[in-house]
Amino acid sequence: MGQSKRSAPRRRTEEGRADYALILNDRVVAFVEAKNLSVNVLKKDRPLRQLGRYCFNHGVKYGILTNGIVWVVIKAFEEGSRLEDRIILSVDVENEPIERTVLKLSLLSKSKIEKLERFTILFKSFRI
Repeated sequence: MGQSKRSAPRRRTEEGRADYALILNDRVVAFVEAKNLSVNVLKKDRPLRQLGRYCFNHGVKYGILTNGIVWVVIKAFEEGSRLEDRIILSVDVENEPIERTVLKLSLLSKSKIEKLERFTILFKSFRI
């Protein structure tokens, strides 16, 4: 059977419910937490920690936090590191060039999400 990617709303975890779960080949590859536009997802600590707990408690590798304008992608766990150090991608739709925004958000596509870390390392080396 071919790859399928779908999102399921309101995936239940021990800590509460993630807003969405991105599912690829019948397994959750990322949780998505959507916040109100007024929430500064880069500055507010609580939403990022909430997302980190959802991912960690369910064994999900990536978490995506967004207010619709700013997108933050975290690697949910890595021994000896703080959550803030595990932000692997951030996108500011209003303040970044459209080409860069499209390129970064394309990493969340079905064909690329499982290689997300590899792509972000390449982007950082090119300062994208």
